[in-house]
Amino acid sequence: FDPSPDQTHSLQDLQLCLTKPLSLFPHHDKYSPDLLGFYLDRTANCMGNGSTDSNPFITKLIPLAFSHPLLLQLIMAQSAVHRQMSKDRHPSDEVARRSYSDSLRYFRTVVDGYVSGREEDTLVLTVGSLILSLTEVRCLNSSTCPNSRL
Repeated sequence: FDPSPDQTHSLQDLQLCLTKPLSLFPHHDKYSPDLLGFYLDRTANCMGNGSTDSNPFITKLIPLAFSHPLLLQLIMAQSAVHRQMSKDRHPSDEVARRSYSDSLRYFRTVVDGYVSGREEDTLVLTVGSLILSLTEVRCLNSSTCPNSRL
């Protein structure tokens, strides 16, 4: 086997890629896996009322969130805010604050796109509104919520 220069370069690129860690959330920060775990373990269970065999906040929202980046970001923000209000709070409010403000900015962009006619997906807007509403209800009487400082 005598690789050509192009093949050698490709092999080096492949080896370099294989030594880098893979991420389930390439466009999210290092806290995303923890936030998704917290959502699955705690946040979704707090919202579900137990009247069904499965929790729709997991079985319906999670697959939808992996299809729409806005919804995934809103779920991460909701989880970060919920975690800050729990006994498992992060030492700094920065993760929750940044996650919440970034998701609001992203949501505003999608709403602007819908209003201007560039975006037509009302399902994403509706579910995004639901997630934001549930986050706000959670924060209603709390001074630890990120929106109390925005």
